[in-house]
Amino acid sequence: MNSSFKYYMEPVPESMFLEAGSDPAVLIEKMMATYEQFYGSASAAYNNIVMSGDKNLKYDISKYLEKKYYVVIAGIDENLKLTGEAEYAEVELEFPISDNQFEVTMIELIHNRIVFKVTPSNEDQYAIILQDTKTVEALSETQLRSFLTNLVNEKNIMSGETMMIYDKNIVPSHDFSILVFGWDKSFTTEIFRKDIRTPDPEEVDELTFELTADVKGPTTAICKIVPSNEKASYFYDVVSVKDWTEKYQSDPKVYIEKMAAQNNWAVSKYLNLFGSVGTQQYTYGKSYLSPGGDFVLFAIGFQNKDGEIKYLEPQQITFSTPAE
Repeated sequence: MNSSFKYYMEPVPESMFLEAGSDPAVLIEKMMATYEQFYGSASAAYNNIVMSGDKNLKYDISKYLEKKYYVVIAGIDENLKLTGEAEYAEVELEFPISDNQFEVTMIELIHNRIVFKVTPSNEDQYAIILQDTKTVEALSETQLRSFLTNLVNEKNIMSGETMMIYDKNIVPSHDFSILVFGWDKSFTTEIFRKDIRTPDPEEVDELTFELTADVKGPTTAICKIVPSNEKASYFYDVVSVKDWTEKYQSDPKVYIEKMAAQNNWAVSKYLNLFGSVGTQQYTYGKSYLSPGGDFVLFAIGFQNKDGEIKYLEPQQITFSTPAE
């Protein structure tokens, strides 16, 4: 190759090539736009990615489970514009792929808890990820593989039949996707997906609470909230007595409105994200509590009807932390 010819080259999986309409020029132009944004300018990107002369490059393609790849190449100038026709070469790989298949059986699906069993067809290693369905559907197949690669760790790698229990960050009326796939340093099977939805909360006109705060030290307290109906929605939190009376007017509704506004969210979105159902126990630490302070633990039931919030009667208790 002419040593003065300036170009860019990169292998991509078949799925990415097809997403670009099987047009290498379209694909490379997208790459150039991404690099310009990453490096902050076309000239900076050019200086970092431009190639010349013969190249023998090594690429890590372990995050893709695809047998076919396309090496795309085109001349580029200092403005990241193509200087000629983009070309490509097709490469098909041979590598071992597990024939493991998966069956997912739901054991429990309630407002704040998901329990299911995964039964594989063989003893090969695999990974299990529970993810928000909207997140999954917003990603292309290639993007999803890359996303999941970053989530796999020793805690979600399994072999044999496995029971999974999720009771953290599980909320009512929410769509989740169970994603199961063979894994041995990279994907070894296609991604098996099962979509589920947690039940809607029960609407009640009255909700009472048993509130307790077990103070463990100057900056630690274990707070427990037991609602009279385990299927009804409510919100709880801890604030200092000073903020409670001065900043929030001793009113949970004011607290919720201010917290939602702080994030530029509608109140309904804030409550969808941070509302609770069922008995909750949370350990509050030094980011909430200070030595020798007085605090309020409050809880308030609510109904969310298409974004319209109806609040129920709140409850609260006060507690104090010892000085250091």
